[in-house]
Amino acid sequence: MILMSTEETFSMSKVILFFAIVILLLHLPAASASQKCNGWVMDQISEEFGISRTEVTHDALRLQTEEFTVIVQGPKYDMCLLNNKTHRYLVTSNYNDQNYKKNFEDKFDLQKGHSDTICGHKANRYTVFKKERHLVSVEFWTTDDLSTTKGLNDACTTYFSMAEMPPGYGLLLRCLKLKLSGVKYRFVDTTSIKPAYIPTSTFTHPKNYERVKGFVDLQATRHEYDKDVNSLFKEPDEPMSPAHKKEAK
Repeated sequence: MILMSTEETFSMSKVILFFAIVILLLHLPAASASQKCNGWVMDQISEEFGISRTEVTHDALRLQTEEFTVIVQGPKYDMCLLNNKTHRYLVTSNYNDQNYKKNFEDKFDLQKGHSDTICGHKANRYTVFKKERHLVSVEFWTTDDLSTTKGLNDACTTYFSMAEMPPGYGLLLRCLKLKLSGVKYRFVDTTSIKPAYIPTSTFTHPKNYERVKGFVDLQATRHEYDKDVNSLFKEPDEPMSPAHKKEAK
């Protein structure tokens, strides 16, 4: 039996540790390659709904606020709305694309403007006019840069726009609405877009949530439902910041 001194033992331990680190580093690129970027993370702000974060891949989207989570994914592009306070969720069937377009065309005119850059991505600007008095109703910006499917883009526009924006123009990045006073405000504005790896589990809802049939049941009480629904239609009191007024011109 060959006995090593304490110094030799310490040196051998360093050699073993060195090779262990090398082996670990050699495996790191493979692990990273298996989780390469397949989507985007977008930070957004709304003067109606507050701060939100949206994770999106080519055919699925998850929008997260403090109280609610919205999931839209192919192939049907139904919307799953989760109440994170009551642990209840609702599934809304996909929109009727043709009926939605007809209703929009009956009430609004659309005018394309110049292209802008939002968070490093090309965005096409559109202005929606009410036919009745030819007043500006909405200005919105969409993009095709994120390689999202037409089905996802159209479903999200329809679900989130409340009939004031038509499908068929890309993924929504910014929307400015007009108050009765004539002041513009941010219905939604994207402040950051970063490439990211989005696991498929992102678009599954928690198993401990109870499925309900309607928006009333999504809330804990009728009082909470009335309060939340009324807040959706209440225009914000604070006008848009000077920076965004300049940006919206």
